[in-house]
Amino acid sequence: MFSWIFRTLTGRSARRTYLLLVVVLIATSAASRIYMFVLTRRMQAVIVGLSKLRIDQSTEEEVARSVPQLARSQWEGPLKRSPETGEIDLGIERVYSVEISNESSWIKFGRVIDALKLCSRNARFTHDGYVRGCIFLISDWLGFRYAHFGASVVLLNGRVSSIRYGVADRLVFPRQIGEIVSARSVHGFWASYRDGFAVRSTDDESPQFRVSSGTSNLGVTYTVDAPAELVAHAFRVDLSCFWSLHGCRSPAAIARARARSGRRTDTKHDIGPPKEHRSLPSQDCNRSVQIPN
Repeated sequence: MFSWIFRTLTGRSARRTYLLLVVVLIATSAASRIYMFVLTRRMQAVIVGLSKLRIDQSTEEEVARSVPQLARSQWEGPLKRSPETGEIDLGIERVYSVEISNESSWIKFGRVIDALKLCSRNARFTHDGYVRGCIFLISDWLGFRYAHFGASVVLLNGRVSSIRYGVADRLVFPRQIGEIVSARSVHGFWASYRDGFAVRSTDDESPQFRVSSGTSNLGVTYTVDAPAELVAHAFRVDLSCFWSLHGCRSPAAIARARARSGRRTDTKHDIGPPKEHRSLPSQDCNRSVQIPN
């Protein structure tokens, strides 16, 4: 009995079946990783183009030349002053944006899993929005992972007014919650405040470049006058983890330089719990006037 089972499992037909399974797995993994490689290369090309743009300097023609992947939105409207925006420049706003994603394929993959009941009962969501389960683990091993990229450029009176992009590694809504790395520009962190407000001491000492980090996300917000070497960190990303063997285990796997900048900032201010003080906006939106409590 045991000899028959052994011959069946080790016979010529069995060996051919094992070889066929190995070939199918390798081919599937190779196809998935090539697909993810091409997808991330398209994302990387947009990020490189965005890094060439300068706030309040680059024109609409330069946007089209540096980032041809961006498409002009049909929306266009005048920018008006309000109590929230304060004394901003008036003019006509135009938006250019692009989305690159395998979301449709990922949703179809999820429907197939649900229809075939392939470990779907064991699937669960973590507090960060990641899906955990045996079939998703196999998908990760084979190199098929969710990826979404979104970027936008807002122009005011024909010149770049703001830049934003985000890379998501999980499907959640709103999409910004699922972004493992992101970056955006602002003209001033406190420009929209008209009354007194609280400011952390660490924020007051680094008003041009801020790194916000968590276990599953890493974001950068920088002002128009931030140092060029720091702004470069916002666009220095490596998306190879989406098609690599290990995957994107942490935001630092994508933006190592940005993570190091955040750690240096934390170390610089790590002298006790952050203090808060009330501030009023001055004419320079990146400065504040301290008022003792």
